[in-house]
Amino acid sequence: MSDFGYGHDNFGRISAKYTATATYAGTTNTKGAWVEIVSSCPSGVNEIIVTMQGADGASSTHLTWLLDVGIGAAGSEVVLIPDIHHHSYDTASGNAVYSRSQFPAAIPAGTRIAIRAQCSHAYACSADIHLLSADLTGARLSRIDAMGVVSSVSAGTQVTCPASGEGSWVEISSSAARAYHKLGLSVINNQNALDLVSLIDIGIGAAASENAVMTDMQYIFRPAISGTHPKGVTWIPITVAQGVRIAARCGFGGGSVNHPRVIIYGAY
Repeated sequence: MSDFGYGHDNFGRISAKYTATATYAGTTNTKGAWVEIVSSCPSGVNEIIVTMQGADGASSTHLTWLLDVGIGAAGSEVVLIPDIHHHSYDTASGNAVYSRSQFPAAIPAGTRIAIRAQCSHAYACSADIHLLSADLTGARLSRIDAMGVVSSVSAGTQVTCPASGEGSWVEISSSAARAYHKLGLSVINNQNALDLVSLIDIGIGAAASENAVMTDMQYIFRPAISGTHPKGVTWIPITVAQGVRIAARCGFGGGSVNHPRVIIYGAY
């Protein structure tokens, strides 16, 4: 662990890497026990970088994970970042597949951090985290909601991809639980489709009146390069009022027709 904290400028500091393995619960699509990854934050934290690694344990098998980051004493953990999306697929077994995402998270110095995960199959997932601190002023985003999670398959909501053009909007959240100041997008494809290119939009507003706020985010599913790329969460700064409906749609970008899965994160 490194000694890091608030510096004399606004560039802040980043910690050394902390690593832990979120164990398999013994039942698929079920969160396992909390595993400590940081015993005590050496300084206040503004953001967390989470790097997930899931080995493809079986040839030509889709593996999906949902990872929680929690804070608090052992046995009393509170979820800080829920259901970080991860997907692994390869035509050969044993390949390590990584994703990396960055999340806003206000954590006081001295706080314990733990992780837990669930998987669509009987596999654990390891995670590295880096803690970021900076001498920031003004309001800070501190927590994350995950929308569109389908826990029964350890993945997001399926969004239909058409054979050409753009598909229909699919509801991810009927009503935002809180006012959000950023939205994050994570996309995987856990179906067999060779070189499928998906173009994903995020929209807000009532059904049939959606306003696209993020458009044509391109993702490709290619088995030879271990699943969906790019991996991780992409953020946009946007204010979404509490109660607003949030949706996603998929445009066809080429390759085989198949249907990606989407989770949208709200930061507040």
